[in-house]
Amino acid sequence: AASQAMELERPVAVVAHAGIVRVSLAMAMGAEAAALAFQIRYLGATRLTCSSGGFAVTAVNEQLV
Repeated sequence: AASQAMELERPVAVVAHAGIVRVSLAMAMGAEAAALAFQIRYLGATRLTCSSGGFAVTAVNEQLV
């Protein structure tokens, strides 16, 4: 997934259910077992940055408005 995202070379917006956001955060942090522990806010933005080493968490629950 990281290599496919890097090929785009531009930001990509994904609108997803909180469960998908939790799993993505857990995978980016290498803590898959803790996925359900993340509190995801309604209409909050979570940002992941992709590099050759994988994904890094840039922001969680960022308020856009």
